[in-house]
Amino acid sequence: MYVELACSQCGSSSLYSFAVLYSLWKENYGKMCPEHQKKAKAVVKIECHCGHRERYDGPMFRYIFQLIFDEFVRKEEV
Repeated sequence: MYVELACSQCGSSSLYSFAVLYSLWKENYGKMCPEHQKKAKAVVKIECHCGHRERYDGPMFRYIFQLIFDEFVRKEEV
């Protein structure tokens, strides 16, 4: 499964594998202290080839990926 993330600066978009996002979330979640783990959210921060940095955490992104994050990343650590 892939998610397409578009740069709001130049309009360029890239496909990101969900498996890659999942492994990054899992790795970084494991590095968090327990207090921060309780408030963790599924977020993606990327830097486009144009140099623009963007954070993806909008309502639809959260709706889809926060469910998956809570079920598969957070639950595994508890």
